Amino acid sequence: MKAKYPIIPRNFVEMIKGLVAILAATGANLREATVADLQAILQGQETEGDEDRVLGALYRGKHVAFRKAQAERYTRFHDALGDALNLFHKDPSVLKQLEELKWKRDRKSKVPSLPAEGGAEPPK
Repeated sequence: MKAKYPIIPRNFVEMIKGLVAILAATGANLREATVADLQAILQGQETEGDEDRVLGALYRGKHVAFRKAQAERYTRFHDALGDALNLFHKDPSVLKQLEELKWKRDRKSKVPSLPAEGGAEPPK
């Protein structure tokens, strides 16, 4: 089961900064958090947010590279399977085994999309 997290506004950091500025300017004290507590929250959010953005960019780059390489590997596999089907077209026992390796699509399944730039053509 997926954990449910509240939706956080994109300007959360600015919201914390704004509250800290108001409390610091007025000298007001809150029951829930002090200015120091809010500054620690701000620091944690900024530090972890920066790390999250770096890791996200790294993941996206690796994922695109993986999908491109996967598309190329699948194209090579598909071509090799086609060659094997042609080679063994007169041997029913081997042909049956090779047929099992073909991608079986039903009407509802979609052809996977390939990366836009430099990706291989989808198998036909």
